[in-house]
Amino acid sequence: LARALRRFTDVEPLLLSQDLPTGVEVCIDNPRELGTDLLAGAIGAKAGYPLPAVVLDLGTATKLTAVDGEGRVQGVSIMPGVFLSLNALVSGASQLGGVALRAPGHAIGKNTVESMQSGMVLGTASMLDGMLDRFEEELGGPATLLACGGAAGLIVPYCRHKIRHVPTLILDGLYAVYRAVNS
Repeated sequence: LARALRRFTDVEPLLLSQDLPTGVEVCIDNPRELGTDLLAGAIGAKAGYPLPAVVLDLGTATKLTAVDGEGRVQGVSIMPGVFLSLNALVSGASQLGGVALRAPGHAIGKNTVESMQSGMVLGTASMLDGMLDRFEEELGGPATLLACGGAAGLIVPYCRHKIRHVPTLILDGLYAVYRAVNS
């Protein structure tokens, strides 16, 4: 994509990396392992919200990124995303078919569809609540909780924690880096 942009626009694209002035220190064993999507989310959190923060990115994978009170990435948790999990369940269990991914009216399913919806939506929300308890404990107290990614709007309303859905958080982080580089 970068080569195509250079070729057709004569513009040098700005590619996010830790070599740019991101304003976010990455305090993990190998900082280069941190995905640029996670870095962008952390930058977006630091640029626009009170710290410490936990960024929940609910896409193909469900990722939680801990950003401490100084705006440093302290670490990440990565789990299968809800859509990936549903696909694995349907393809791996011979008696389970596809279902619309939405929350049922109750946790105790009365049929297969409700049971799968409960497990996928309410179960994922409960898993996130448990992980957020652990993250806040390790961060030393309450954190700003920010969610982005394709499944965030589906899952976050069923979490017991107060999580702000910010669909543009990664783009906000990229824009913050763009401003820093071009200031």
